Amino acid sequence: MNQTRSSLAEKYLQGRGIEFGALHNRLFTGKQAKVIYVDRYTKKELLHKFPELRSYSESIVSTDIIMDIDSGDFSQITEQNFDFFIANHVIEHLVNPIRFLKNIHEIMIPGSILYLAIPDKNYTFDKNRELTINEHLWHEYIEDINELSIEHLNDFILNITQDNIEPERKAKMYFKDDKLPFNWFEKRRIYKLHRERSIHVHVWNQFTFDQFLRFTIDRLKLMLEIVDLCSSTESSPEMIYILRKKL
Repeated sequence: MNQTRSSLAEKYLQGRGIEFGALHNRLFTGKQAKVIYVDRYTKKELLHKFPELRSYSESIVSTDIIMDIDSGDFSQITEQNFDFFIANHVIEHLVNPIRFLKNIHEIMIPGSILYLAIPDKNYTFDKNRELTINEHLWHEYIEDINELSIEHLNDFILNITQDNIEPERKAKMYFKDDKLPFNWFEKRRIYKLHRERSIHVHVWNQFTFDQFLRFTIDRLKLMLEIVDLCSSTESSPEMIYILRKKL
């Protein structure tokens, strides 16, 4: 168990909340919190689409609410007053992360908490990829982009490294000579596979995510304040932010 995660959860998460995309790595919140699990797939579907998770089958949480947060539709949870929201290694999978933060902000009640953990690309298979810039993310927000682009797919497929990736997962992520096939039908099959499996669409390091978060809060005038932060140098390979909606 990640002690930094659990200590921050015990300190800030109380009452009733939601965790998005927990899979087999749910955040342990302690007895003071009740958690509802949200994912776009059922547990059965997850095990089918992510065969590398089968060895963790007993640890994968059952999905309470089926919901695709990347679609921008939060109607299923809008009317409920949750005390906290957890998004561990979720926002990097989203096509439109600014919209996600806006939607979360809209349903947060004053004083509620957003627990946000993001991988630092320098410690992951994304280390060779270019950092995502705020202008790109703002464009996707303004244009209300919903679909994962071919450019994002190519960037992921062609630029991730094979370091420390288990063989079963590697078989799903990589192709001969780390190149896309010339045949369009085979290429389309690969794109479809990665759309369904959910790639790292965007990548940040500690500095650029900090900039992105403050940029979004300022640009959208979100009533969010950072009340705690654990940097990736303290808790590699991730950064952890605790945000509270102002009273």
